[in-house]
Amino acid sequence: MLDCTLRIDYPKFQLDVAFVVPRHSVYCLYGPSGSGKSTILAALIGLIKPTKSRIVYDGVLLQDDHGQKIAPWRRSFSMIEQVPKLFPHMTLAQNIAFAAGKRTLGDEEQKLIAQFDLTDRLRYKPHQLSGGFQQQGAFVRALATKPKLLLLDEPFFALDWQFKEQMIRLFAAYREQNPVTTIFVTHDLREAQRLADRIGILQDGRILRDDRMDAVFSQPQTMPIAKQMGYTSFLSAEKYQHPGQQYLAIHPDRLIVRKKGIEENGILLGGTIVAMTAREGFYRIEIQLELGDHVQATVRHEHTYSVGEKVVVDLGKAVYVV
Repeated sequence: MLDCTLRIDYPKFQLDVAFVVPRHSVYCLYGPSGSGKSTILAALIGLIKPTKSRIVYDGVLLQDDHGQKIAPWRRSFSMIEQVPKLFPHMTLAQNIAFAAGKRTLGDEEQKLIAQFDLTDRLRYKPHQLSGGFQQQGAFVRALATKPKLLLLDEPFFALDWQFKEQMIRLFAAYREQNPVTTIFVTHDLREAQRLADRIGILQDGRILRDDRMDAVFSQPQTMPIAKQMGYTSFLSAEKYQHPGQQYLAIHPDRLIVRKKGIEENGILLGGTIVAMTAREGFYRIEIQLELGDHVQATVRHEHTYSVGEKVVVDLGKAVYVV
């Protein structure tokens, strides 16, 4: 388990956070650019000296206000960043063997390489590999060190969507057999939902909420957190007959849209489609409700809608926020 308290003072920014990462879990630091996510990882791995700190891993004090108790290179932490940083003069096999502290690859490394589908690329140097395969190699090299804590700083950011899907699938499969305590930085909600057990919502150097991933998504509680969770529409609760509440928050993936005339039970409102945008595998549609407000919904490509069409929306999965 990692127990971390950090404060870092900059001239125009202060990071002040405290969080706990249970053993073998994935903890996601999620938030917009400039909120302090990567700064936390840099402090954990020893690249930044905090103003105040207390870092304890599995009961061992690594660092406090009096300085480092255990040097960064003795902490058994590994970090993977957006850009793979393989040694350019080494082949992929040599990179991995070096990380494992061996002259040649052993059975454990070969098994790890096979798990990440890199067996046929071991003889190549980084410049001979695509960016995606370089990042795959960076994952294997980091895991070959058998880290106590794995730090992921937006490692899927530069990958195209096909390679990203493949990498997330490979890493998730690896963790099923080899659970490793992980801190995962991202501002991609779908990545967080697929990998994280817990999430810390970070904004302006503070953690707004620390909870289970599913709890934060389904009950964001406040408008700032709801916006970070991808909720795009906020209706006056009183206007829509929910007295005693401030806002109804609506996530486009949870708003049910039906064609006019297909009536079912629920909190149903009429509206008109005013805009449609094609996305990867779905449409994002904007609907003007009869009371004048606009809401957004996600619909799959197989559902046929058009701008100007009258529809019915079901607000049954809207949540209250303040």
